[in-house]
Amino acid sequence: MDRFARPEPALPVPPQVRAQLAARFGLFGIRTAVLLIRAGVRDSATLAAELTQRSGLAELRSVLDVQFAQRADQLKAHSRWSHWARMPATQRGTAVDRLLPRVRALLADVHGFAELPLLGRLRSGELPLPPRESAELHRLLGGSGVAARPRPRLPADADAATVRAAARDAVRRRRLRARHPLVDRATAQACLAGACSGEGIADRFPEPPTTPLTGIPPSRRCPHHSHHFCCGEPMSAVFRISAPGRRRPRRYRRNGRR
Repeated sequence: MDRFARPEPALPVPPQVRAQLAARFGLFGIRTAVLLIRAGVRDSATLAAELTQRSGLAELRSVLDVQFAQRADQLKAHSRWSHWARMPATQRGTAVDRLLPRVRALLADVHGFAELPLLGRLRSGELPLPPRESAELHRLLGGSGVAARPRPRLPADADAATVRAAARDAVRRRRLRARHPLVDRATAQACLAGACSGEGIADRFPEPPTTPLTGIPPSRRCPHHSHHFCCGEPMSAVFRISAPGRRRPRRYRRNGRR
C-alpha cells in the first residue's frame, strides 16, 4: 500500500490520487479494475458496475435486508420477550407474573431464529444438496424474502388455495428428502426445518370453514301409516323413554283395540 502511493518513481497519476484510490478500493480492487480495463471496459459507469458486482456488495445488502430488515419486528419482539422473561422474582403476584407463562410460550417458538444459521450454511455450500434443491430450500427458509408467497416461488397475486397447496407440496417433498436413507444428519435437519417453514406458510392460509348442514324439512304425512317415521311424526310421538338409556315403542290403538 505504501509502495503504491509513494512519490517515486514518477507516474502519470499523482501520489495523492494513488493514495485515495488505495484507501477506497484496496489493492485487490485496483488489480481488478486494471484487469477489467485491459479486458475492454472503457467508461467509468461500466467499470463501477463491474466492481460492484465482483465486490459482493449487492449480495451483502440482500442478506442484511432479508435476515435483519425484514425480520426487524420479530427480532424486536424476541428481545422484549426475553426482557420480560428475565424479570426478577419480586414481581410475584403482579400482572408481570401472570404474563410470564405466555411470554415463555412465545419464546419457545424459535423457528424464525433457527432459519438464520441454516441460510448461512446454504450460502456457504456446507450442505451437500443439488443446486436446484438448495435454491428451493433457500427460498423456503426465507432467503429471498420472509413473505409467504415468495417462499414457495409464487407470484404476489396468488390466491390462498394456491399458496396452501404449494406449501403443502413443499412440506411433503422436504420430509421425503429428510427420510432418505443416504441423507446425512445435518441435511435431514435442514430439510425438516424447511418443512416446518412450509407448515407455517400453510397455517397462514387456513381452509375456509365448511357450510353447516341446513335443517332437513319434514316429509309429508303418510295417509295410511300415521305412526311411521315417514309421516313426519316427531320421535317423541313414536317412542317414549321408559328408563335411562332405553327406549320402548308406544302402543297405538288400532280398530278400537290396543
